[in-house]
Amino acid sequence: MVEQVVKTHSLQQQENTDSNRNVRGETQTKTTSQKSSKGNITISECEATGKFIVLANSHSSKEEDISGCKLKQKVEGRGDIVYTIPSGVVLKPKHAVKIYAHGQGGHHNPPESLVNEAEKSWGTGANVYTTFINRDGEDRATYTQKTIQIGQ
Repeated sequence: MVEQVVKTHSLQQQENTDSNRNVRGETQTKTTSQKSSKGNITISECEATGKFIVLANSHSSKEEDISGCKLKQKVEGRGDIVYTIPSGVVLKPKHAVKIYAHGQGGHHNPPESLVNEAEKSWGTGANVYTTFINRDGEDRATYTQKTIQIGQ
């Protein structure tokens, strides 16, 4: 049995999210996340078990062409994962794209969903740092997730 408490916020420039999970009262993990962006594209979610990452266009009227941009994820103790968004992916205002790891239930159906065929998982760990990088090589959005275990 897993209990989960999640505090969420609407899309904005910077967000903090905390969640606590209790597993049969034996172990408790606390996961905190922090998001920031320098533009309309945000990393709205990094699924905790490494299945997918969600990018969103927070602008109310402007489309964003994210073709050729990169997602980079660094998991503590593991090499970086870098995924280049294929050509032709344009996010409409207030829309999102879910980018699945290979074999994690996603289908390649741009611009709603993409599949990172090179990775079976985006990765999990105590410290996960995800960055959206534009075509000019600039970090434009970040999502930092930290998980700690409490108890035994």
